[in-house]
Amino acid sequence: MNSLSNQTPQNLLLATLPTEEYQSLIQQSEDVDLPLHQVIYQPGEVMKYAYFPNQGMISLVAMTKEDASVEIGLIGKEGMVGLPIILGGNSSISLAVVQVAGSAIRIEAKQLKAEFDKGGYFQSLLLRYIQARLTQVSQTSVCNRLHRMEERLARLLLIVHDCLHFLRDSQRIFSCNMILEHLWSNEDTPGEEAVGAYIKSLRHKLKEKGASSNLIETLYGIGYRLGAAVGKSRE
Repeated sequence: MNSLSNQTPQNLLLATLPTEEYQSLIQQSEDVDLPLHQVIYQPGEVMKYAYFPNQGMISLVAMTKEDASVEIGLIGKEGMVGLPIILGGNSSISLAVVQVAGSAIRIEAKQLKAEFDKGGYFQSLLLRYIQARLTQVSQTSVCNRLHRMEERLARLLLIVHDCLHFLRDSQRIFSCNMILEHLWSNEDTPGEEAVGAYIKSLRHKLKEKGASSNLIETLYGIGYRLGAAVGKSRE
């Protein structure tokens, strides 16, 4: 028997499955570590596994022939990486890389597809997840094209906060490098002082709306962290 059979799933998708479907799904699966910066898929690589994060965060990055890149998604314990497998594809169209170290349930592609093709709750669940991912990608495109940098920064902080909501507050830290990588392309990345300026501007706008002055905390020499009030308001 797979050792995962006796464990309560940490991934939120797997945790919602009926016991029978969960037990069937994990027969060809294992719990694996996700070291920081590990590449899960390269563009064009055959996808042998799907990943359901327990902890950590995986970034999906679109690449061009000129080696330019743009982030198109962030996946935490609320989701999965490997959707092309169930959609009939067998290769990744993007780079998938670990942004925050953690662990995941890794399931063989053929097992995932077989369980999906059975129908049932698992199929319905992943179809709704696909709809949610498409909605998020659309919202990201609109935000990146039309919103001011302060608004894009606020959205990034909340998305990452949600992906990492299982962590203790002391671990929900946004380094300047992380913010720079997510909000600017390789060609126009400014220095860390720009992040500080936008954080200051965002704090000012939040204060105007009546928000707490310590909603975004500065950890000098490390980065930034959302205050405890954010987590409470979103529970």
